[in-house]
Amino acid sequence: DNDDDNDDKDEAPLPDVTEETALTGLGAGLLSIKALTSSDASSFPMSLLYLVAYYILSLIAGKDTCLLVEAVYNRDAPKREAEQKAKQLAVEQAQKEVDDEMRLGGEHLWCPNSNAWIKLDAVYTNTNATGSDDTNKPPDNIRYQNGRWEKWAKNLKTKVKKPKENNPTTTATQSLRGTYLSIKPGEGWAIASNKLETPNSSLSDSDITFLGCIHDKHTIVDCTTWVQSALMTRGTARALDIVDSGKVLFYFGLDRLEEDKGVDSWVSPSYVNHQDGDQGGTNGAAGGKSKVKKEKKSRAEKKNKKMGYGR
Repeated sequence: DNDDDNDDKDEAPLPDVTEETALTGLGAGLLSIKALTSSDASSFPMSLLYLVAYYILSLIAGKDTCLLVEAVYNRDAPKREAEQKAKQLAVEQAQKEVDDEMRLGGEHLWCPNSNAWIKLDAVYTNTNATGSDDTNKPPDNIRYQNGRWEKWAKNLKTKVKKPKENNPTTTATQSLRGTYLSIKPGEGWAIASNKLETPNSSLSDSDITFLGCIHDKHTIVDCTTWVQSALMTRGTARALDIVDSGKVLFYFGLDRLEEDKGVDSWVSPSYVNHQDGDQGGTNGAAGGKSKVKKEKKSRAEKKNKKMGYGR
């Protein structure tokens, strides 16, 4: 009989409430705490604390007060949902404004791995390269000449004659082992700043810088910090023996520069298998088609294969 009485109490209907029904005192406190226990903004420890507080206060308030609190809480559900949606829209709008400012400002790149905008380490324009101001001079690994940027590609196997001390016939640039290659928008590569003839094996990770041509053919950016977070580390680039090789290490999809979080990026298909972890492209871009290495076959397997062709 006692169990039946308890079941009747547990199933007691909620009292009828109107828009004018208001809670005061302990009931108002319970209503506030109940709203906090179901809030998405509350962390797990705080939600647990609110639940304990609600349980203790409900014992003090009594069942009738708790039923009234539950009824008022259900009545206000549509209002709470509308307020929550408004707050979410406000947050999304604020984030969109930040994204637009960062994307269009030309000094940041979005990194999905860290879920943050990362500031470019430097931006070099043709004015920086040809002007007299040395405050933002690009490294010797790139130069602006004949209306375009060029990147250094070293070739340490090249033999050059050193100029005579008394009457040199060659310039410093001509005596270097390598050449300058044209740069296309969307390309990214690795350099060792101002170490044009240093073998990769002699470089340290701190010597390596990642550059890219993102905005247009007249602008080069130092995106070292971003590349290390989004694509690969300096150590990986050094291990690939690609520093100052003149080869493209990664690409930017410039056709998406004005959309979403900005520009897509991906590692060159030639090096995609050497990325740090599974970090294909940013913004969901493909990491490029990796080259499948052919499995070496034994002589017997090769012979059997030829026999299968009727040879």
